[in-house]
Amino acid sequence: MVTADDSIFTIEISPKERSGRSADEFLKTETQTYGELVNEGPAKFSNVEEVYARLWQTEGVKRFEFFLFKETVVLQVLVGPVDSANMAEFDQIMTTLDVK
Repeated sequence: MVTADDSIFTIEISPKERSGRSADEFLKTETQTYGELVNEGPAKFSNVEEVYARLWQTEGVKRFEFFLFKETVVLQVLVGPVDSANMAEFDQIMTTLDVK
């Protein structure tokens, strides 16, 4: 977990086993919630084969949950709040991330 100086902005990255499942099959098993689901759908990062995003809201605070798929590995990334100035740093981290 990475926390910004203000202790509000966080990035949590967790590896998960894909176990040969398609992205759709994998996502059906990911039932943990982080508040109210506001929106979800495919997303894109230039260095990752397949990305799926969910936007959650809890007490007015919105966070993204990303699933980054590559071969046998899935990285789950929780980041927020999305309106933080630190989201620009997150974008920089994501462009350098190498999922293996």
